[in-house]
Amino acid sequence: MTNHPHSDSIVYGASKAFISRFSTGLRSDRHGTGVRVTVVEPGRVSTEIVGATGYATLDAADVAEAMLSVAELPPHVNVTKIELMPTTQSLAGYQFHTGQRTTPSRSPG
Repeated sequence: MTNHPHSDSIVYGASKAFISRFSTGLRSDRHGTGVRVTVVEPGRVSTEIVGATGYATLDAADVAEAMLSVAELPPHVNVTKIELMPTTQSLAGYQFHTGQRTTPSRSPG
């Protein structure tokens, strides 16, 4: 899923951002060669972690079906990104901390 920041997910978010930028670079490097690069960004997929939360999820087969549909397109067509999520999921707003922010003091020198 598109990289939207949320708490306790620094490495996860950075990894997703890397994949997005890497794919853009790879697509640029392979320009004109016929190589197609597609980023698949699934939302909640049933896994050992997410499946235990009780939220509606996609199945691995849902993601595989979307990927197969892209692979079966004519060779001159490239889908650059697919974002999939269950109909019960949407991108939420950003979180804001409403408490008072404290700035750590700096020791001299």
